[in-house]
Amino acid sequence: MKNWIVKHDLLTKLLSVIAAVILWSYFMSIQNPTRTLEYKDLSVQLIGVDELNNAYDLKIVRGADATVNVRVSGPSSRLASLTVSQIKVKADLTDTIQAPGTYEIPYRVILPESGMTCVGRTPDTITITADRVDSKTVPVVVQMSDDPPDGYLFEEPMLSTKTVEISGPETALDQVSSAVIHVDTSKLTNTLTDNYSYQLVDADGERVSTNSISRSVTGITVSIPVKRIKSVPLKVTFSPENNDADITASISPKSVQIVGNPETVEDIDAITLGAINANSAADGDTFDFDISVPAGVRLNDGQPTTATVTVS
Repeated sequence: MKNWIVKHDLLTKLLSVIAAVILWSYFMSIQNPTRTLEYKDLSVQLIGVDELNNAYDLKIVRGADATVNVRVSGPSSRLASLTVSQIKVKADLTDTIQAPGTYEIPYRVILPESGMTCVGRTPDTITITADRVDSKTVPVVVQMSDDPPDGYLFEEPMLSTKTVEISGPETALDQVSSAVIHVDTSKLTNTLTDNYSYQLVDADGERVSTNSISRSVTGITVSIPVKRIKSVPLKVTFSPENNDADITASISPKSVQIVGNPETVEDIDAITLGAINANSAADGDTFDFDISVPAGVRLNDGQPTTATVTVS
């Protein structure tokens, strides 16, 4: 047997094979060494989101767009062809979230080939906030920057909608008290009509973050009627016009304030109460008249609606 082994030089051949394997492994380790690369901003696939909604009436309000960084170790040749899209990152929310709140959720990194290993990750968990989603209606409030100029009046603003429906997480909706529109009314002397955006504010007037809140409308048309205030005298006439009587009238009040569109008010210089028969009126007679204003204007708030005329 020994002679046969020597004759066929099997020991030399076996040693040659072993040496070849060792050399091959050595050269492969040099030409295709193990490396570690970092892959950043990998999107996390959330599992169980529908179950959250169906079973617990919950929705993800923060963290659905979570990303992570992972470090992968493996042969250089394999890592060279590994792309971000081939690395899957999954976080299972099933049975983990059952009530509103913020949770730290672990995740799995799935690599496309054997021989690759995830050797590091940041962060270690992702932060997920879940809440119940509801809707509510809030009033629209117009805040004007300035009071009207002297001689002018701002009437109640007219809105394309007086309320806004908002929807989102309950915790966010609970903070919202109203939708506020800020209008610059400095030097405003004519009716203003425009479309405005609005801010959602709390009971203290502080702005509320709207990142997780949706709205029924994004813009509201506001019209602020601007009226002119003018003081005009009251007067009466005497009939017949060609009477020879020496007669005068004292009127109380002597004038009233009228309100209307600036162009209309500008053309009104006095208000005629009516006519008094000069032939029958005696000294000291009094007559009461309703104060009727021309079309397009009205008496300002607090003004008398009747006047007394005393003849002398």
